[in-house]
Amino acid sequence: MAALSPEVKAFIVQALACFDTPTQISAQVKQEFGLSVTIQQVSSYDPTKAIAKNLGQKWVDLFHETRKRFQTELSDIPIATKAKVSKSVTSDGYQSDVVTDAQIVEKASDEAAAVVLAHREGLAAWRGITNKLRDFLEDAEITEDNHASISRSITAGVDAQIKVINAERKAYNLDTEEGNKTVDDLSSMMDDLAKG
Repeated sequence: MAALSPEVKAFIVQALACFDTPTQISAQVKQEFGLSVTIQQVSSYDPTKAIAKNLGQKWVDLFHETRKRFQTELSDIPIATKAKVSKSVTSDGYQSDVVTDAQIVEKASDEAAAVVLAHREGLAAWRGITNKLRDFLEDAEITEDNHASISRSITAGVDAQIKVINAERKAYNLDTEEGNKTVDDLSSMMDDLAKG
C-alpha cells in the first residue's frame, strides 16, 4: 500500500463524501497524482465503512463537513462542479469529454443567447405580420358589406400588436430595472443630441 500525502488523503476523503465510488476515486488519484491506490485503500478513508474504524478524527471531520456541504449547499459551485466532473471518470481512469468551468459557462451563455436571438427573430417576423395587417386595414375601404369583417380584423390586429409589444418588451428586458436603465440612458442620450 502506497504511503499517501495529506493532499491525496484529503482528495480521497472529499471525493468519498461527494458519493464518488472507490473505483472512480482510484482512477482519479492515478490521473491527478500519478499514484496507484487500491479500492480497499480508498475505502479505508470512508468513515461510514467498517474498514475505516481507525481513521483519524481530522479525516472523519473533513468527510462529514464535505458531505454536509455537498448535500446542503448546491449553490457552492466548486464542490458541485467537482462532483459532475468526477462522474465522467471511467473505471479505466479516462475522462470522457471533460470540460472546464469556463467552457461550461461559455456554452451555457451561447445557448441562452441563441434562445434569446431566436425569440427576437420570431418577434420580428410577427412584428412584420402585424404591420402588414395594419397597413392593409389602413388602406381598406370600409363598406356596409365588409365593416363587420374589418372590425374583427382590427380587433385581431390590435390584439396581435399588443402581444408582440409585450413579448418584445420582455425579450429586450425593457420592463426590468436593467431595461428601464437602458431606456433611460437612451432617452438621456437622445436629449443630449437634441440639445446639440
